[in-house]
Amino acid sequence: VMTSSTVSGYYDHNVLTITDRSTAGVKRFWKVRATEVVLATGAIEQPLVFEHNDRPGIMLASAAMTYVLRYAVRPASVMVVATNNDSAYQVAFALHDKGVRVPAIVDTRKNIASAIAKQADQRRIPIMSRSVVLYTVGTKVLLRNFGRRFLEGRLGWARGGVRPLGAEGADFGALASVSVGTLLDNGKSTVNPTSVIACQGLAMSGGFNPSSDLYSQAGGDLRYDDERACFVPKECRQRVTVAGASHGKFSLADALTEGARAGAEAASKAGFTCSPIHVATSASGSYNLNAIRITPAGDTSRQWVDFMHDVTVADIELAVRENFVSVQHLKRYTTAGMAVSALKCGLLPVNQKSMKYVASMAYHDYEGFATDLEERERLVADLGANNWLILRNHGLLVCGPSMWSAFSWMHTLEAACRVQVAAMNTGAELTLPGQDIIDRAAAQANRPRDHLTPPPEWQSHLDMLDAQDPSFRD
Repeated sequence: VMTSSTVSGYYDHNVLTITDRSTAGVKRFWKVRATEVVLATGAIEQPLVFEHNDRPGIMLASAAMTYVLRYAVRPASVMVVATNNDSAYQVAFALHDKGVRVPAIVDTRKNIASAIAKQADQRRIPIMSRSVVLYTVGTKVLLRNFGRRFLEGRLGWARGGVRPLGAEGADFGALASVSVGTLLDNGKSTVNPTSVIACQGLAMSGGFNPSSDLYSQAGGDLRYDDERACFVPKECRQRVTVAGASHGKFSLADALTEGARAGAEAASKAGFTCSPIHVATSASGSYNLNAIRITPAGDTSRQWVDFMHDVTVADIELAVRENFVSVQHLKRYTTAGMAVSALKCGLLPVNQKSMKYVASMAYHDYEGFATDLEERERLVADLGANNWLILRNHGLLVCGPSMWSAFSWMHTLEAACRVQVAAMNTGAELTLPGQDIIDRAAAQANRPRDHLTPPPEWQSHLDMLDAQDPSFRD
């Protein structure tokens, strides 16, 4: 058994690379050719999407579980749990049992398993079925509108409760309350709102998505599972078995049962004698997902889908309205790209990524929604012989001789915009290099190369797309 080790790559002929850190101060790199491989890489929990779902104090349910069970830390004194599946109920019970008050479990589903409901009733945790979180309110707003005494009374500051980080002084403010609405039977509208719950934390679970990176590297195909609302393994040309959460078995009992069976079968195929152990199941180990993850109400420009790249539901809606259906096309509508497009200074040479584009960046002034066909000529004229253009007050546009080159340029250009926005947000004076340095860096970044032959990293991007939505190949 190799502890403190990570499989970093899966190649043809069942060759795997392993980074071994089991010896203190020593790293070893192993290449292993396996007869049989079992992948049990787990799954990634998905967030629920609602207005202001990015406040401090809001976290994934699995993160809250890790706080209380692994580190013996209460993430908040009062914590609401929002979910669309059974797994978050165990989180709510663990929080309650460790001294965190859980005023409500907000569940998008209408029918809750009786065994789970019974456990919640025993702990006197109310279940708000067929309900969703509409929006959240921060402590800064409550301090401004109601004063400190309100927070002391409702959130327990004066009684030794955990004071939310950033509760005073920050423009944004940590979580202070959640507003809950009833989800109508069509799942596309809500009753606004039915209740407001004061809290310091919110644990949310929108279900799970299998971690299929190694499986995709092995050449495995995926299929979309409507019941689980995610992509699961389909078939692979190599001798590999996927088990547990990475195979869509998200309840603990199902994952353990399948893992034991897959391990026994792989051992038998490799020539060893082995039989699987029996794992008892229980109602509390069920999953029962309702695929509603996005609250069908509220300001979509404040409903965050991608927290790392600041992508909101509104960004995706705008891209879809303009007939952009590729995941990569949506990237041009990230907040960072649109922010730089609104700056009078445009793209600045504030980082190494931007040096490639600054000297040859073209700009096109905003003319309203792009419905006038005559604007095409002006767009072409502004683009000229360049490969990249900033649409003022709109976003980014990149043209390339091949798909991989256009994607690569868009990827680094959007990253340059993110760095610029982050640097400008500090409020400090920016250091800009001289024109000679900018020209030299641009010449280095734009040296002649074969743009029709994809580089090695292009296949990695295709593997990621295969994992997300293999239909792009159709």
